[in-house]
Amino acid sequence: MKTGNKLLMLLFFSFLLGCTTNSINDYVPQSTSFESETPGAPVGDKKQHFKVGDLISNIVVSGSNIKWYEKEYLTVTVVNNGKNNKQLYRLIPLNSSDYLINGKTYYATQTINKKESVNMLEVTIFLTFGSN
Repeated sequence: MKTGNKLLMLLFFSFLLGCTTNSINDYVPQSTSFESETPGAPVGDKKQHFKVGDLISNIVVSGSNIKWYEKEYLTVTVVNNGKNNKQLYRLIPLNSSDYLINGKTYYATQTINKKESVNMLEVTIFLTFGSN
């Protein structure tokens, strides 16, 4: 098999691995390159407590243009002419008006100067009933 065909097959399978989902039947690939310097992860407490009915937008973090994800990302390394090129595949960002789920871990990034952070802040949510 020719080198070009191998690369094409590798890219195709990388695309399939990188497909991410917002729902079971809605697959969308998203890719970000590690080529340039990216900002650090947002800052915040890794365990946060809220009331039932609070929203993703209520999670407290410090950073710019915060995006929340349901899961971490998949990193795929593509080798071309002996050079490694890492590609990051992420899920579609969550809607900030979605309700928080007890015991669920959410992952946050921040975007500065049109560059999204590679590292993510991991926040686990604990919900309580009532007004306290």
